[in-house]
Amino acid sequence: MTRLVILVLFFLLAVQRIANGQQFTRRNCSCVAFRLDDIQDYFVTKGQIAVIKMFMEEGVPLSIGIIANEYGNDATITTFVESVLANVSFEKELFNHGWIHEDFSTFTLSEQIDLLTRSNNKITQDLGMRPTVFVPPFNSFNDDTITAVTSVGFTYFSAQDEIDLPPYDLNNPSLWHFPIGAQTNNEELPYFHPVPANLTYSDMKIQLARDGFSAIMMHPMEFHQWTGSQYDPNLLNQTALNELRVLLRMMKSSGLTLTLLSKIPQYLRPNITAPPTTGVATTGVPATTAPVLTPGTTGAASATTGVDVATTAAVSSSGSSPPTTSSSVQTSSTSASESSGSITLPFKMLGLLGLFFIRFMA
Repeated sequence: MTRLVILVLFFLLAVQRIANGQQFTRRNCSCVAFRLDDIQDYFVTKGQIAVIKMFMEEGVPLSIGIIANEYGNDATITTFVESVLANVSFEKELFNHGWIHEDFSTFTLSEQIDLLTRSNNKITQDLGMRPTVFVPPFNSFNDDTITAVTSVGFTYFSAQDEIDLPPYDLNNPSLWHFPIGAQTNNEELPYFHPVPANLTYSDMKIQLARDGFSAIMMHPMEFHQWTGSQYDPNLLNQTALNELRVLLRMMKSSGLTLTLLSKIPQYLRPNITAPPTTGVATTGVPATTAPVLTPGTTGAASATTGVDVATTAAVSSSGSSPPTTSSSVQTSSTSASESSGSITLPFKMLGLLGLFFIRFMA
């Protein structure tokens, strides 16, 4: 019943946006971005490192979220992240994921501007790059958040498609919205429970057909064993890691373009002028041909403290990304393509409703 209610609300809001004149031309880039939230000190350290290493081994681009004030003191994490940023053969970006993983919707406009400014300044100081992507913690935001994000200078915003509802303006807006439509865990449980690769892949295809792009959310916690009361800091969830590798290889063999959140616009329209991507580390190597690194886990065991979004709130979290030293970006050579003809959303509402029904009632 809950899913049905969400479905109806989803559909009615889309109809309302169309009635208000928000009729965005639908475009399809066949591109997918992965988002890893909640990079921080002294918490599920092995999971953070193992996931990023897997993306490096598979040569798949990754957007990495930093919780600004929870990062910078753990030498194991900081040393590893700095080595990842220095790896020119790996395509990555860092995004801003809040100051202490707070719910932005509970703050005033001026407070949100202050949080965004402080967090971006700290990430820039710690990592030498200024993020242009913001992912609100818990995927929670309000109208003031959008105003604050724009005023501080962000050009990309990624929440969740059940909160930041379609349709999305893909015609060179001042703030690009790329919400996640798929994830590698089931957030309805009291902890981050990993799901099979084929389920994530299916949700990705649904969003891709609806929005013309897809973003996938991950959390380091889901790659640790749950003891019933906490994540075991020393014991990785090997099943979850295996499913992630299966998913990455499914993606690589699918013919889809794997990219970063801030680089989706480059594939949505030919000759588009995308906003600056100063938070992106240039690689110059397409995702499918990046060199394979030696597998393994570095760093000491993590402590059991940290920001555990699964137990501090009943909503999901997102990630943020700090920028790298290079502002020039080279992407894999696939051309952007529009969906057949100039199809506007009013003529696609029945198909949209069908996709929502499949997703929420499955």
